[in-house]
Amino acid sequence: MPSRRDVACLLLALLAGAVFGATASLANDLSSPFGLGAEVPDGVRSTARVVSLALGPVYAWVLLPLPLGWVQRGVRSAAAGGALGVAAAVLAYYVSDALLATGLPLDLSDDLTALALWTAVGVPGGALLGALAGAVRRRRSA
Repeated sequence: MPSRRDVACLLLALLAGAVFGATASLANDLSSPFGLGAEVPDGVRSTARVVSLALGPVYAWVLLPLPLGWVQRGVRSAAAGGALGVAAAVLAYYVSDALLATGLPLDLSDDLTALALWTAVGVPGGALLGALAGAVRRRRSA
């Protein structure tokens, strides 16, 4: 039975992943002259562009599961933290993109293939990298 701390750390991984994904999507939209960026001051658009450049590249998504795995107690929970965080990030990214593009009701039909692909690639990769971070942490504390 997982402890309260273990559950809290996994919920933190979900929340951090969701914030990461939604922030990346919003920054992309705000930095574009065709999305929300067309309606915001230049300073906001410039700041959003910096955030978009930081969170958009693949390396940022590859690094995401490392701290999420690091905060977990065991290697298995670190793998779960990395996988859950990436899954939440991918889902939040595509939900945010769809909401920003079409609003409500939510329509993910244009993004289902990309959502499935990045989830299929990201979740196992997140589990592996989360477990790696957890193993390194355990080794350092041993």
